[in-house]
Amino acid sequence: MISWFGKDERARQAEEAADPSDEYAERARTEIALAEAMPEDAFEAAQEKVEREFFRKLVQALSRLNRDVALRLLTGFYALRDPDVPRSAKAGFLAVLLYFINPFDLIPDIAPVIGYLDDAGVLAAAWTYLGQYVTDAHRRQAEDYLAKAETADTSGEKAS
Repeated sequence: MISWFGKDERARQAEEAADPSDEYAERARTEIALAEAMPEDAFEAAQEKVEREFFRKLVQALSRLNRDVALRLLTGFYALRDPDVPRSAKAGFLAVLLYFINPFDLIPDIAPVIGYLDDAGVLAAAWTYLGQYVTDAHRRQAEDYLAKAETADTSGEKAS
C-alpha cells in the first residue's frame, strides 16, 4: 500500500472528494454563507469574475485535477449560468468557483503535490448541498467540455 505521501495529487483529491474533512466542510459552509449574504451588485460582480477567469484557471489546472473534481467544477459553472437554479444555490456554486479561482486559499494552488487538495475538499463538502440543483443538462455540458479538453490535450489542439 502506498502511503499518503506516496500518492499523487489526483489520488489525494479523490480521497478528499469522497470524504471531505471537517475543516473543508466548515470552510464550504462559511464560503456559501458569505456568498448568500452578498448584495445583488456584489453578487453580479462575482459572477462576472467567474465568467472571465474560470476557464483560464481550469485550463491551467486541468493536468493536476482529478477528473471527478474537474467535472464537478464544470457542472457548477454551468449550473451557475442556469436561470432556473435558485439564487441561494447559485450563491453556493459561486462560492465554490471563486474559491477555485483564488490561488491563495487554505493551501496555495502553486504548492506542489497538494495545491488543489483544499479546493477538492471544499467542493466535495459544498456538493452535499449543491448536488440537488445539478441537472442532467449541466452534467452533459460538463462532460462535453471535458471530453473536448481531453481530446485537445492529446492532439495538441485547444478546447473551446
